[in-house]
Amino acid sequence: MHESTPYSLDVAEIALRSDAETLAAAHQLVDLYLTYLREHETDGGLFDVHDLPAAKDAIINAFRVVIATEIRASVRGLMMTAGMTLARFQDEASYAQDVRQPLRPGSRKLSWWMKDAKIRRSDRTLRQVGEESARLETIFRHAMTMAEGRSD
Repeated sequence: MHESTPYSLDVAEIALRSDAETLAAAHQLVDLYLTYLREHETDGGLFDVHDLPAAKDAIINAFRVVIATEIRASVRGLMMTAGMTLARFQDEASYAQDVRQPLRPGSRKLSWWMKDAKIRRSDRTLRQVGEESARLETIFRHAMTMAEGRSD
């Protein structure tokens, strides 16, 4: 989905932007993602990274810029919380989601209705979510520290 968004910019175009334009673009991208979250049911689930409205790395960078430039601590905290939801967008996320589905009545195998390979993919995806959460927390906490240093 994200291949056709206006946020696919080449490096030369980014280099020509002013700081104000870069900040405005970051705010637009964060707003686009927050709108996506409001319009889709994303509570507690795992989702395919390709469902995002723009490239995941671009959205992460936009949150980093918005957090680092925000002077209100309460807003920075909210932005960090919202940005952390990006960890739930992974490749092959549908496999991990299947593991959490309740067993269907009438299924032949009540104890193990999934194949081992599918379980391994699910485990890998869930592990990636944990690793991504830790990575995002580091990125966003660093941005918060930058903002706190500016606002003192």
